[in-house]
Amino acid sequence: ARSQFDQVIIDCPPAFAVSDGVPISNLSDGTLFVLSAKETDKNDAREAVDDLKRNGANLIGTVMTKVPGFMSRHYYGYGYGDRNER
Repeated sequence: ARSQFDQVIIDCPPAFAVSDGVPISNLSDGTLFVLSAKETDKNDAREAVDDLKRNGANLIGTVMTKVPGFMSRHYYGYGYGDRNER
């Protein structure tokens, strides 16, 4: 894939559920750790990150999804305005 594309993104199962993330992270140039604010236990996330680092993953960042209170009454998207007007 490297010879045909500038960037290749590989999605893996959760690092703390299955061990696929560790070997795949070692084959990649960088690993982006994605976690859910509502569902991921802080200790599980810390353990998964430590496991990736211990096994040589190049962690380049973290993305947190499902952050409570992120969407306000007014938001930006495909249009502007109040959600209730749609």
